[in-house]
Amino acid sequence: MNRGWLKYSLATMVVLTGLAGTERGQEVAPESGVRETNRADFFAKFAVTDYDAPLPENTEELEQRRLKGLRYDKQNWVVKEPNHDVDYARRSIKPAPVPTYPIEESDVIVTGLATAASAYLSNDKTGVYTEYTIRVEQVLKDNLSRKLSSGISITIDRTGGAVRYPDGHRIGYLVAEKKLPSVGALYVLFLRDDKRSKNFEVVTLYELKVDSVIPLDSGFQFEEVKGMTKSDFMKTLQEKLVKRS
Repeated sequence: MNRGWLKYSLATMVVLTGLAGTERGQEVAPESGVRETNRADFFAKFAVTDYDAPLPENTEELEQRRLKGLRYDKQNWVVKEPNHDVDYARRSIKPAPVPTYPIEESDVIVTGLATAASAYLSNDKTGVYTEYTIRVEQVLKDNLSRKLSSGISITIDRTGGAVRYPDGHRIGYLVAEKKLPSVGALYVLFLRDDKRSKNFEVVTLYELKVDSVIPLDSGFQFEEVKGMTKSDFMKTLQEKLVKRS
């Protein structure tokens, strides 16, 4: 084995050792550090936040940021002092399974385009999450008192993102079972009202390609949609929505 690659692997395992047990059922999946030649492409996929980013000065904005970060506190994931031989920390959280089409579990179901992404640390700086601005194209289900409509923008968030430390070193934090969306891509989003913040919590989501559907979450229940065309997936979803209406 290449010694340099072994160095990356061992260093990453050291960082990830402290991540075990931070969520119910969570397991840690040690991974190798990113090779230098892949670093630029790798970090281009992430929204980045500074570890010492200043908090909002506006009282209302500060409170909203606190509420948004509550779900990502106490994760014991983001390190305070980074190992410079490590470019990413990847973990497996073994989330509770959701249905392939989690209609009952969702307050809102929409199709929408991801137009922007910003990363933030949790309140205690042990977790990192990415906020996405979604421009709604079609509203398929809406149980909110404030009704959604085509053309408006909503905000969702999802665990993971990149952290830039004061010396410039960056670490990407990823969850094995929950891929991060990409700006410029179209999605079907199954969402839950956060109740506390203005952001929606993601139940699950699918990327809509020209003629295919890609689940961003892992699990046996998503196998049935692999190989489906975009039109077949949307037809099946619409039929299931009608049955539950």
